[in-house]
Amino acid sequence: MREGGGPTDARLVARVLAGEHEAFDLLVGRYGRSAMAAALSRLADRHEAEDAVQEAFLAAYRSLGRLRERERFAPWLLTIVRRLAADRALKRRPEPVEELPEPTDGPEERDGNMRRQEVLAEVDRLPESYRRVVLLRHGDGLSCARIAEVCGSPVGTITSRLARAYEMLREKLKER
Repeated sequence: MREGGGPTDARLVARVLAGEHEAFDLLVGRYGRSAMAAALSRLADRHEAEDAVQEAFLAAYRSLGRLRERERFAPWLLTIVRRLAADRALKRRPEPVEELPEPTDGPEERDGNMRRQEVLAEVDRLPESYRRVVLLRHGDGLSCARIAEVCGSPVGTITSRLARAYEMLREKLKER
């Protein structure tokens, strides 16, 4: 069982494959924030990121039958998101800027947004095993025990990866 008594990812995938297509909405709700964070870290444009996430969920839905390890839905989905976001980033062409628009946010909001973007960018640069646990923990709000289930690793491994990921992030952000 999932935290809060909900069905596991594997069970939800099985339900979708059995024709209960509404079960996919639960997966979207469960991993939408992590997917958005992964897309934003590559694209740094909210609209582009939203499009990439929507495209990724659609691709995941269409190819769900090819997912061999149903309990690994989250890492599989995030791989799709990152690939699609990277493709979109490569296709974007910078447009010449004649004049920069006036910012509408105050300095605190701009600083907070810039800091969030820096953190997301650094999370995206982490090695895959560290990035995955950080996104599952902070993007989806999963406990270490649930992350261990999703990743198929012992809880101690997950807590070690989180601790190491936090240390790597501190070092990188300190450099900035």
